[in-house]
Amino acid sequence: MTVLGIIGMNRSGSTVVSMVLDVLPGVTSLGEAHHFVSYPHWAGCTSCGPDNCPVLTPEVRQEAAIVVSRNSANLYGFLREVTGSRVLVVSDKLPKIYEEQTCPPDKGLLVLKSPLATIVSNVDVLRKIRETPLHLQDRELNNEEIEYALKMFDGYRGIMNWCDSNCPDWKFLSLDTLVERPKQSLEALAELCGTTPDPQALRFWENPHHQIAGNTNVRTGRGPLAGGLNKDVRWRDVVTSAQVRAIRGAPRVAAVHKRAAARRLI
Repeated sequence: MTVLGIIGMNRSGSTVVSMVLDVLPGVTSLGEAHHFVSYPHWAGCTSCGPDNCPVLTPEVRQEAAIVVSRNSANLYGFLREVTGSRVLVVSDKLPKIYEEQTCPPDKGLLVLKSPLATIVSNVDVLRKIRETPLHLQDRELNNEEIEYALKMFDGYRGIMNWCDSNCPDWKFLSLDTLVERPKQSLEALAELCGTTPDPQALRFWENPHHQIAGNTNVRTGRGPLAGGLNKDVRWRDVVTSAQVRAIRGAPRVAAVHKRAAARRLI
């Protein structure tokens, strides 16, 4: 069995990519596997509910909790037995989670949205943390928010350093590339997993998925990435022209993308 770990930050497009992979022959994507460690009694299927999933049954979750209590490094092997898949995809994303709660994957796939989409996603998270009673579309980004988001974006350099040490053959896939070149992206993803490119994977929302956590909006038809392969373009409503130029020209943004581009999947 091969474990393919999706790596990056929250709101990077990882749920979309994991669902595309989930449809490929011999591949099973179980979402954020660290929930088996952090919340073993809650880690149910987001699509089916905790008690109705044919894969992540209450019995499986209970046994997983026992496996994790003994040695979390055995979790992947247990999940392979449950799914019978040749490739297991997990979307724990952050290196800290892979290190402390599960274990590093055999292969790594860094997923990242465009710089502007990533900046806006980070600000959205910041506003929720601060309990700002306004949604993104209600007001433009201020300079403090942009600086916070740029620092978060710069964190991808540390993530790539971790990838170099723990899964040296890691690859990079931009969500925008998946949207713009779906056929070529699907072929590259299938090759990465050692399987065939099933065209149905590009219509992932029509297939059942049994995953833990992730962006539920993608499954339920809400949000900027819902209902298919779409770019996150919310930045158009909240970023001024001057801010667009500043973000695109920021050295931190250029440094991240230059390094990631050297590892691009296609």
